[in-house]
Amino acid sequence: MKDRFHWKIKEENKGLLKKIMKMINNALKNENYVNAKVSNKRMIDPPDTPINLITTGFIKDNVQYRISVEIMD
Repeated sequence: MKDRFHWKIKEENKGLLKKIMKMINNALKNENYVNAKVSNKRMIDPPDTPINLITTGFIKDNVQYRISVEIMD
């Protein structure tokens, strides 16, 4: 089972976004969630996912949660 949170933001807000994602990441680590990480990567599935995507996620009670933000031009 998966829960997904996804936002789109403009390129000029990228710095602010990275700070927010870092705060989310730190909060996840402080709560001892498993597999909490922030990464800049292209997700392979689905193939049309944009490259300019920042994601973080965690697993709790066998549920995978993913938070992603897409950087728009």
